[in-house]
Amino acid sequence: MEFDQVVTRRRMTRNFADLPIEADQLERILDLARRGPSAGFTQGQDFVVVTDLDMRKSLAELCGEQDYVEMGFSPFISRAPVLIPLLGDQRHHPAAPQFLPGRPLPFTG
Repeated sequence: MEFDQVVTRRRMTRNFADLPIEADQLERILDLARRGPSAGFTQGQDFVVVTDLDMRKSLAELCGEQDYVEMGFSPFISRAPVLIPLLGDQRHHPAAPQFLPGRPLPFTG
């Protein structure tokens, strides 16, 4: 499949089966994610795999999942069998000093 087909055929999924993801499938997903491009090939990101239900609920709360539920959506963040937050390491990016604590990030909203 060509890349444009991958992008145009993708779907947003907000309902998940209550089934665990097999370890080998998760490894394949993470391996592909690690191979993604990064600024200057710095690879300045870490992936955190969260499967614990209480931790998924805590992350969902931080993401404002309740606001979506109040609009009629299902609680899709906490119900996902796995969450993979992406953490960026500012030490790997030349522009990092402008994004110091207390300064808003340009892409927040």
